[in-house]
Amino acid sequence: MQSVDFSGSGVLTSESSRSRNTRFTFIGSVRHARVSGEPADVEQRAEDFNADTSKVRAGLSFALAQALETGVWNANAQAQLRQDFGDGVTGGGVEIGGGLGLIAAGLALNVDARALAAHSDDLQEWTVSGAVVWHALDKHGFNLSFQPHWGGEAGRAMEAGYELEVTYGMALAAEAESVTLFARDRAAATAHEYGVGADWRLGGDLTAGYEAVIEHDATADHRGYVKYRRRF
Repeated sequence: MQSVDFSGSGVLTSESSRSRNTRFTFIGSVRHARVSGEPADVEQRAEDFNADTSKVRAGLSFALAQALETGVWNANAQAQLRQDFGDGVTGGGVEIGGGLGLIAAGLALNVDARALAAHSDDLQEWTVSGAVVWHALDKHGFNLSFQPHWGGEAGRAMEAGYELEVTYGMALAAEAESVTLFARDRAAATAHEYGVGADWRLGGDLTAGYEAVIEHDATADHRGYVKYRRRF
């Protein structure tokens, strides 16, 4: 699968005090993906199967952070309009979501939920996910995270899975540059894969990465990616 993602946000209002921060933000994203494969029918395999899908989202997000004596707890909620284009799912709908989190003593705990509240094609989607991250207060050195999830998207069976990741971040001589090495174990109802790779942060806005993957059936694969994030 090949995909391209664009996302942006802008703060509408924010309030800060010594122990509490609140923020309303406009959020938006565009995702385009192409899935390639072979038709199930042997007689139709003369040409590869290609499916293009796009999702456009726009909405509002609210975030609250409250300082504690030994850490910070946070909460968020969001609502977005969504429009689907391409092969397969089309139409418009409304997505809602929210989450709770706690950061204390180098440990971060998060629980998030998202659901498609309404859609013109009566689609049903929902996802519940969690995360436990050790050493979350330091971007360098060792970090360990475990992220389970339940749910699924339209056209796919509901499933449970997880991602276990170990990373080691290193600062480079150049200012604002760093390299993060990682190893991942991903599992879902129909797939299980292991990956190793690296992210190279080129300054404050651009990150390039590479990952080598071995799937449960011993099939080898690899992926490269570039991420650009710019604050305005």
